[in-house]
Amino acid sequence: MDQERLENLEGTVERVVFHNTENGWTVLELAGAQELVTVVGTLPSAAVGERLKLTGRYVEHATFGHQFRAESCERSLPTDSSAILRYLSSGAVKGIGPSTASKIVKKFGDRSLTVLKEEPEKLAAVSGISPARARQMHESFCEQFGLQEAMLSLLEYGVTAAEALRC
Repeated sequence: MDQERLENLEGTVERVVFHNTENGWTVLELAGAQELVTVVGTLPSAAVGERLKLTGRYVEHATFGHQFRAESCERSLPTDSSAILRYLSSGAVKGIGPSTASKIVKKFGDRSLTVLKEEPEKLAAVSGISPARARQMHESFCEQFGLQEAMLSLLEYGVTAAEALRC
């Protein structure tokens, strides 16, 4: 692909329109600096509330119109409580739905993802979350987070996300 023509796009995932779990192909809406942009590409595990830094190009699809075709992606987890609530409510972490996400964010605020990753035993202080369930949520989060980090590492060696998912 011609590196001179690649563009960068950065924003927050507003909605995942389509996701193929077998190959990671995703269609999503990204809130950029000025507008909502339709993004397509191999973006495994993209979730509402995540910030994405994409490299790719704008294309005109015959049926779906103007969209950004992502060739590479850097992710960052949300850091403020409203974005964390959207992220956790989206089902990105197995075992956490909208009600549980609301309780977690109400209790831990901007620290919710840090608690989930580093201090999961504290989740048991939230009504309806047992120590066993807290461990399961922690494991699900770490599994997803680990997959993302592994895929980013493989990109350094020229392995695309689609190729990594086929392994």
